[in-house]
Amino acid sequence: MKKKSLYILPPVVALVAFVAYYLHFREGYEQVIADKAAAVEKSKQVEIQHQNAQRQKAIDEALVAQERHKKEKAEKEALKAKRADERQTAFQSREKSFQDRQKFRDDVEKLQKDVAVLKEEISKIKTDKQVLQNQKRFLNESVVKAEVNAKALAAVLDKIAAADAKAAADRAAALAAAKKKD
Repeated sequence: MKKKSLYILPPVVALVAFVAYYLHFREGYEQVIADKAAAVEKSKQVEIQHQNAQRQKAIDEALVAQERHKKEKAEKEALKAKRADERQTAFQSREKSFQDRQKFRDDVEKLQKDVAVLKEEISKIKTDKQVLQNQKRFLNESVVKAEVNAKALAAVLDKIAAADAKAAADRAAALAAAKKKD
C-alpha cells in the first residue's frame, strides 16, 4: 500500500492544503472584495461629493453672477432713467431759455418803443417848458411895463387932478373976481 498511498496521499495533502488555503483565502477574499467594494463605493461617494461640491460651487457662482447681472441691470436702468431725466430736463431748460429769450426780445422791443415815446414826450415837455418860460419872461416884462405904465398913469392922473384942481380954483377965483366986479 505504500505505492497506493503515494498516489493518494499527496493529492489529499494537497487537497487539504488547498482547502485550508481556500478557506483562509475565502475569508480574506470576501473581506478584500468587501474592502474593494467599499473602496469603490467610497471613491464613488467622494466623486459624487466632489461633483456635488462642483455643482454647488457652480450654483453659487451662477447665483453671484445672477445677482451681479441684476445689480448691473438695475444700475443700467437707473443710469438710463437718469439720462432720460437729464435729457428731459435739458430739453425743458432749452425750451424755457427759448421762451425767455423771446420774452426778453419782446420786452426789449416794447421798452425801446416806450423809450421812443418817452423821448417824444420829453421833447414836447421841453418845448412846452421853453414856451412857458418865454411866456413867463413876457409876462414878467409885461408886468414890469404895466407897473411902469401904472405909475406913469398915476402920475398923469395926479397931474390931471392937480390941473383940474387948479382949473377949478382958477374958475372959482374967476367967479369970485367976477362977483367982486359986479
